[in-house]
Amino acid sequence: MKLLIATGLYPPESGGPATFAKLIEDELGSDFEITTIPFSRVRHYPKIIRHLLYFWLLLKHSRRQEIILALDPISVGVPARMVASVKRLPFTVRLGGDYAWEQGRQRFGVTCSLDDFAKQSQLPFIVRLLQQIQTKIVRSADRVIAPSQYLKSIIARWGVEENKIEVIYSVSNIKEGNVATPSTIAEELKVTTKSPVLLSIARLVPWKGFEVLIEVIEELKNQYPDIILLIGGDGPQHKILEEKIKTLQLEENVKLLGLLTREEIETLSKEVDMFILNTEYEGFSHLLVECMQLSLPVITTNVGGNPELVQHDMSGYLVEYNNKQEIHHAIVKLLEDEHLRNRYVAEAKKRLQEFSKEKSVQRVRAVLEDVINNRI
Repeated sequence: MKLLIATGLYPPESGGPATFAKLIEDELGSDFEITTIPFSRVRHYPKIIRHLLYFWLLLKHSRRQEIILALDPISVGVPARMVASVKRLPFTVRLGGDYAWEQGRQRFGVTCSLDDFAKQSQLPFIVRLLQQIQTKIVRSADRVIAPSQYLKSIIARWGVEENKIEVIYSVSNIKEGNVATPSTIAEELKVTTKSPVLLSIARLVPWKGFEVLIEVIEELKNQYPDIILLIGGDGPQHKILEEKIKTLQLEENVKLLGLLTREEIETLSKEVDMFILNTEYEGFSHLLVECMQLSLPVITTNVGGNPELVQHDMSGYLVEYNNKQEIHHAIVKLLEDEHLRNRYVAEAKKRLQEFSKEKSVQRVRAVLEDVINNRI
């Protein structure tokens, strides 16, 4: 069987689509002849032109393909849908989130949560247009893959039949038992064994809550003068966060590391005490899965798909988004109780058995085969 994957992100780029595309290539290569077309091939061209060129690339590689899988609904989803129509191929799409809402929050002044987004009657024209395009593309798909039950409920609100939406959890490519070799990264960051060290990794966008997390570190500095927060990732808030760190005089306590490779994350996991993700929205975080696999106790928010993975005070600790008091309390609780950290790690290992790579890959294979067979 021949599969054409259209993806906006691809290794060495980070993010859910990149992880998912690589997973499919690695695990389904014996069942499918896979051709992956990353959007990075055309991203350096001006807007519109790059989408036309991407359409042409997909069309060029669509010969003798049996199915197209798009890993977002707009940037690659629209060209992929057009090629599928031209070639009369079955079309599937995997969604990692609500593209229109994310763009609205990042670029067009939208301030509401994702849960309230669909109820908004007054939205900027471009956001409303993205919302309409996204809905049309997803409704037209033969099958839709969502990474969590939460995101399935969001997609169903768009008028997509629930029996067309398959929940397949994100999984990690980190192999169990991997031991990262020590590197100079701890020395470069002036991390010592006495320093409480927190790690947070996400795209630097407003809804990931980094500004509040930095403010919490300022408060914690009174109790833990050597506390360090390592922030991995890049995005439009980089300069804002940089200025905030300087304003609060936290240059020695908060480090912006930029994009991190999987190997660097594995190495850092040996140097830090916990992973924290203060996010307003999360479809289903593969980074949480990876950090739990890497034996890091996890603090995250009680939103989106997070509670499907992290059971409060069992396999991790759940807090309310941007609640400084709760975040502060959770960090202190874990720093002061090694037994509790070890218990969270042990329970997380048990929890991860329900989110195995084998189960996810098997379900992706079944979805693709079913769509192909039903179109023959």
